[in-house]
Amino acid sequence: MKNLLLLFLLTLSGITFTQTPGMIVEPATGLSAGILDPNGDGYVSATTAGFLGNDQINNELPWQTLIPAGSEPNSDVQNGPNCGFTDFVESTVGGIDPVFHLSNGANWLFRFRMASINPNAKSYSILVDIDNLIGPSDDCYIAGVNPGFELEIVLATKFGVRIYDHRLPCGSNLVASYGPDRIQKSIAASSVCSPLNYFLEMYVDWADITTQFGIDENTAMRYAIVDNMAADKSTICNPSSASDIGGVDDNACGNLEACFTEIILLQPGCAPSAPAACTFSDCPAINNVPLSIGLTSVSLTTTETTGSLRIYANGSLIGTQAINAGAGTYVVTISPALSANQNITATAQATGEVESSTNCNNFQIAGATCTDPIASLLECAPKKGFEGPLGSALPGAIIRVYDAAGIIQVPNAGSIFNAGTITANPDGSWFWKCNGTSSGCTGSNGCLPNGAYFVTQTLPGQCESSPTWICVCGGGGCPLASSPVPVITTNPITTATVSVSGTAIAANGTQIFLYSNGIQIATGTVTANAWTIAGLNFTSSACDVITAASLVTGGCISGASVSRTVTGGGTTFAPIVLGPYCGTTTTVSGTSSESNGTIITVFDDGISVGTTTVTGGTWQLTGLNIAPGSVITAQATNSVLCKSPSALSAGVAVGTQNSNVTTITPNPLVENDLVINGTGTNGDQITLFIDGWPLYLDFAENSLASATVSGGIWSVTLTENTLYAGA
Repeated sequence: MKNLLLLFLLTLSGITFTQTPGMIVEPATGLSAGILDPNGDGYVSATTAGFLGNDQINNELPWQTLIPAGSEPNSDVQNGPNCGFTDFVESTVGGIDPVFHLSNGANWLFRFRMASINPNAKSYSILVDIDNLIGPSDDCYIAGVNPGFELEIVLATKFGVRIYDHRLPCGSNLVASYGPDRIQKSIAASSVCSPLNYFLEMYVDWADITTQFGIDENTAMRYAIVDNMAADKSTICNPSSASDIGGVDDNACGNLEACFTEIILLQPGCAPSAPAACTFSDCPAINNVPLSIGLTSVSLTTTETTGSLRIYANGSLIGTQAINAGAGTYVVTISPALSANQNITATAQATGEVESSTNCNNFQIAGATCTDPIASLLECAPKKGFEGPLGSALPGAIIRVYDAAGIIQVPNAGSIFNAGTITANPDGSWFWKCNGTSSGCTGSNGCLPNGAYFVTQTLPGQCESSPTWICVCGGGGCPLASSPVPVITTNPITTATVSVSGTAIAANGTQIFLYSNGIQIATGTVTANAWTIAGLNFTSSACDVITAASLVTGGCISGASVSRTVTGGGTTFAPIVLGPYCGTTTTVSGTSSESNGTIITVFDDGISVGTTTVTGGTWQLTGLNIAPGSVITAQATNSVLCKSPSALSAGVAVGTQNSNVTTITPNPLVENDLVINGTGTNGDQITLFIDGWPLYLDFAENSLASATVSGGIWSVTLTENTLYAGA
């Protein structure tokens, strides 16, 4: 009987304490326990049987995905261990569930899915864009860090839950705090890159958010998540210790701002009270590109089965079509017809979903794939036509001539002449005649009125080239009126610029032509000696050279204005050189908030020793020979966005390396050991690190775990739960 009783107790013990997915391993306490585990059974799953393999559905609370976009890989942390306590994971590839949330009117609850947990103190943040505006125009923007989040909610293990207002400066923006009773840890059903994954859960009060921010659970917002190796910290205010961003590959998207922007643009604004996760409809594909100028319909292919398709030109709706025959191809009638250089986008909106928009990658420019312009041309003197030397045109291209008013001129002869059409010769030469009295560019009578003309070429299947201008001036009536060289006053022109202005001392109605890298992209007119050309898009034009020219009525086109280069915006931010360095240094590394490809120049006492580039917010230069006593600095130049070079970074001195040997005992260390000892040389300062991160004597991370060697030994006494298995 005793043996049977013992067997029963052992079996019961196994059932009670086995690691069942859904079991709470660190419960919330007090009133918080009733909010995070309402039935009080010690499980976050629907029953004590656990999640039964599905922790998206079989929950005690009706959790739903907070960010229905992006994909979260494991092992992409910037600081800390891969597959560890700061590595966000999904239940499956494409599960889109590294974070859940739930709003119940009084509280806003959150759940993070982590590869693992440990009894240490780290920070886990929900970042909220409450005004659905990101980028430099947002008042919370911090280059390289914050694209525009106003609200940050932090689960600070060992400390509690915090609310930060990033409309206020760091250091004075903590607006609400709650105790650690609001934190709960439980076992997830997934096992991505670790034997067990875990949930971290918390909640905040809507009343505190509404009072501070003026929003409630019915306000549409956008979200991101990030965690931090530092204890009890806002990541926006402490970006250097950020670890993992949920929903993106941190190693691919670049700095914090770029990663956050990527995930934000994949989601619509969604109210926390929404009964289901807000989801963008699938983007339709634009067919038959390039889109020719003059089109009155556009073909789209969609995977959606209901709803509607929309076409936009420069952001204005120009056509709609119901999805009335399931997924497939539809022809959308548009009005007005497409004109040159319009920015064309297409969206779909399925029934019950949000219109696809910023997450679409179907941006087209009407006439974008156009034939290159004529390389050079001459007048068939006097006033008999035009010609191009060898290679000035593309073989087989149709040559067209227009007067200054844009009226096409009809030829009567030319290089390859067919019913009023001129085609370039196989060697790229050509000539265009206004009468048919000669097969070349000599003879016949002059038949071109004096004035400005432009010539284009068009290859089959492409749109017409931008114009190449020439002035005809012979016989009576010359010289023609002079067109003033205009001035571009918009400075700088950046990738965010949508209009360019300038001046020209000329009569009202004088034409202005705007060029990018010598290609005409837009036109305008002068009014009161000023001009503005709107509806521009330089998003993909960083480093392009912008110029302008003018044409007065009855005159010849002016020379080009002083150029402006499209920049990514201002001066490159200075990089950070990581240290310390001891002894002869062969490798220098650091971080940068600039985009991938930014050039980093490393200096040894002010002398350049080489360059490298930024990848994923970090950089490294090897093969160096920097002596002790030198000061290392670095400079960044974001040539990708044509920014000006940064200031020099703060200097890091290269010390003389200590060759003294130290040891750590006991070896191995055991989880929750409180004392670490070792040997060393008297007077040496010993500093401890865990997973590459400084070890502290307190969870607030105010006192480094360090000691001085005395009598050949050193000793550090830690706070309980500082050491964890696998560290």
